[in-house]
Amino acid sequence: MNHWYYFLENKHKTEQLLFAERLNHALDIFGIPPKGRGRQLVVAKMFNVSQKGASKWLEGKTFPEIGKIKTIAERLNINIEWLLTGSNYINIEDLPSPGKSSMKRIPLLQWKDATNWNHIGLNQNTRWGWADAEISPCAFALQICDDSMLPRYEIGAIIVIDPEEKPKHRNLVIAQKSNGEVICRQLLIDGDKRYLKPSNLKYPAYLIGDKENKIEIIGAIRQVFMKVS
Repeated sequence: MNHWYYFLENKHKTEQLLFAERLNHALDIFGIPPKGRGRQLVVAKMFNVSQKGASKWLEGKTFPEIGKIKTIAERLNINIEWLLTGSNYINIEDLPSPGKSSMKRIPLLQWKDATNWNHIGLNQNTRWGWADAEISPCAFALQICDDSMLPRYEIGAIIVIDPEEKPKHRNLVIAQKSNGEVICRQLLIDGDKRYLKPSNLKYPAYLIGDKENKIEIIGAIRQVFMKVS
């Protein structure tokens, strides 16, 4: 018997429910339809299990076998340690780059400093973040502090921005409005028009080039980390 699986199966039921919460959270981020709208069927097909088995995972009635847990983590691009225990980072998005990459320390800024951090100076009070994506020396990190990018990114997510990365269609970007506010949006390109769209539709979208709402893109998001308590 796989002792890891035996250990999981004999954990208190609360642990199964917590696992189900994390699994459903990861599925939300991945864009899988919610419960009651086909999630059970999609999960069953994704991981080659019966709908009954998928339902038990999603409702916290049982754990998947450890081989399936590894497959789930790989398919959803999440940290298996987070999926199993809730500790460490979920790693909800890691945008791959060609070539080798290594961990780099980058400044974790206030949003108001995102447009001119090279001029504000770094000191012993500077907060730092880390990234292992291929980024330029100008890259920096921000922590999401509103719900404009829900459900894709939650409040507290750490985003890594590279001002030298040319954003493409559907890339996530950081931009500055004419009033100085810095926002996070998805870039949509339609012919010669470019739009900034929020994930949370209660927030406004913007047309880049609009004379009334002048907006300048600061940089593209290269990597995202989110820690879930």
